[in-house]
Amino acid sequence: MNVIPKATARAFNKAVSNSENINQDGSINWNFVDADTYMDVQPTDDPLFYIHFNKLADAYCSANNINQNVEVQ
Repeated sequence: MNVIPKATARAFNKAVSNSENINQDGSINWNFVDADTYMDVQPTDDPLFYIHFNKLADAYCSANNINQNVEVQ
């Protein structure tokens, strides 16, 4: 079981809420969210970071009724 670190969750929430990461049509620019989260967290294990990131993105989409397939690697 992979528990998402609080620092990763906080960085994700900050990035997904940043107006610079939201497109004009209201959709999320996941590449920007990924970049901001990655820079804040500075992970030492990229595969594990992306497992956590994708789980957070899926949870965000589910909670906000967003029908996007987010898979960042």
